Amino acid sequence: DVLAGTYNGNHNLEEHLILDEELNIIFKMISKFEKKYRDTIILHHFYQVKFDKIAQMHGVMQSTARNWAHRAKSMLVDRIREVYFPKSKTW
Repeated sequence: DVLAGTYNGNHNLEEHLILDEELNIIFKMISKFEKKYRDTIILHHFYQVKFDKIAQMHGVMQSTARNWAHRAKSMLVDRIREVYFPKSKTW
């Protein structure tokens, strides 16, 4: 999973530092999400917790946990676009 990419020895030090900084930025963005979205995206994409377990933790159906993960990823993509690819001014 792209979000779960971590240093595994196949990167040089510079790549590792860049990846580490990118993950820190992603975590900062995710930290501002509503708890259910934040928990779901972190548990599933960073710790590979299955949706049935996430659903059980939150007392919801598995489909709800999947929807939360999908929504959280969409929110993250939107946030990244806002920060790194703001709409250019029209002249």
